[in-house]
Amino acid sequence: MTAASTAEGLAFVEEHEIIGDKSDYTYLEGIEFRRTMREGVLTGDFPDWKGYWKQSGGGWVHARKAYVSACEEAERLGATFVSGDEIGRVTELLYDDAEGDVIGARTADGKEHLADRTILTAGAYADKLLDFENQLRPTAWTLCHIKISDEELELYKDLPVMFNVERGTFRSQL
Repeated sequence: MTAASTAEGLAFVEEHEIIGDKSDYTYLEGIEFRRTMREGVLTGDFPDWKGYWKQSGGGWVHARKAYVSACEEAERLGATFVSGDEIGRVTELLYDDAEGDVIGARTADGKEHLADRTILTAGAYADKLLDFENQLRPTAWTLCHIKISDEELELYKDLPVMFNVERGTFRSQL
């Protein structure tokens, strides 16, 4: 699903995001977006949202757009990011000796970054920090892995991808 919240945004979606025959897509407005998901997944009214849902053959998402939007939302909620060749390159994960939990990371500049929750986005470099027992295969598809409960798996499995082009950095392209 690709959506927007303004007429200009919707025109952008129609010109740049709808691929192939437009009749393969279902037009949605506002809370109609909820019917594309299981009960309880989406909340709120989606004011001014308009967009298109391709029920089959879809599911791909612009990885960079999704990643940037997720980062911006995380920052809005209080997360901080450290990036760059020296200050952002993690050389070691730091563990709580008693519990064995990750409590932060050391970067190439020698600085320790401690946190209540650490999210490592190392991609193919992750095998330098964790032993994946030859199970890691770098590809261009996965954005991240997050452990979820069996109940969450039941709720969220097989859901369509949803993206509003006006959320985040990419609104400047409109």
